[in-house]
Amino acid sequence: MRTVTRFAKKTLGSGSVIILHSKVSPALQYTQRLTFAIAEISRVLGERWKVTTDREKRPYEAKAAADKKRYEREMALYKSQTQK
Repeated sequence: MRTVTRFAKKTLGSGSVIILHSKVSPALQYTQRLTFAIAEISRVLGERWKVTTDREKRPYEAKAAADKKRYEREMALYKSQTQK
């Protein structure tokens, strides 16, 4: 049986910035979760992200960049351990 470690997870790509941004509005997510499908939630969050100013986006883009560096570091470690 093949096991998947936490290091083998795929990244969210450019959408991760929007995901980080959406975490600051749990009330929106909660109400949408009750009535919308995931695709609909993604559409609404994407629309909100488009109207967000560059200044408001900076903290989320910084978090996404830091998360990407962490992912790359952990994947390098994972790959080095599995290729032995």
